Amino acid sequence: GRNSSRARMGYDAVTLIAIQYPLKFELAIAFMDEQPALSGSMGVENRLMFYGLRQQALHGSCDKPSPHLWNRVEKAKWDVWKQLGNTSKIEAMFLLVRSLEEDYPQWMQWEGLQAR
Repeated sequence: GRNSSRARMGYDAVTLIAIQYPLKFELAIAFMDEQPALSGSMGVENRLMFYGLRQQALHGSCDKPSPHLWNRVEKAKWDVWKQLGNTSKIEAMFLLVRSLEEDYPQWMQWEGLQAR
């Protein structure tokens, strides 16, 4: 039943709602990193958006030089990060988690969270 699946989780639903940043962001990144099928199920625009938000959250504003135009993938990744401008790290964390919750509302029920 429902209770047995909740008991297996390291966090119950109330705890998960109360988790603060940056921990919630770190859990979201762990979820995304450990779900290889996730990236494949996302469109290119979503993958780029998550990349840019992740970079902004971890490193702040993009200060890297633009890649060569012929390297289309790296250029697209750079563009999306650069467009975030002076968005704060915490805002980028919030936006990434909110986007993940919109696309994958059940992500916090992921069994991998229990090991954390």
